[in-house]
Amino acid sequence: MNGVHSISKEWLTCDCPLACMVWEALLEQQDRLALFNTELISWFINNLAFSKGTQEGKHWSITFAVAIWYLWKWRKARIFRHGSSMGYKPIGHIHCTSGDIQHAMDNRAGAVNRQK
Repeated sequence: MNGVHSISKEWLTCDCPLACMVWEALLEQQDRLALFNTELISWFINNLAFSKGTQEGKHWSITFAVAIWYLWKWRKARIFRHGSSMGYKPIGHIHCTSGDIQHAMDNRAGAVNRQK
């Protein structure tokens, strides 16, 4: 993946101040080190497959996916709209969206279990 539409490890880790702020807030120090020492695809797979919870009680894989989505959406807004129309409270937005997804998944799982 090259060009404007690709996402690079450098951009996700250090070239973007917003990405730095997001990872600093979401990742513990040893996990931030892993970000710099792991290939991008391996880092994605490891985090999407990881099932530990977060301090907020959400699955890490959901929080991670929402963080990546938020950063991608923010980047596209900056590139194609020559500035971002998104609010600059990414951590709150990431936690809120992650919570909504987790709640929907929990409710769906409960509904399926009640139907059995």
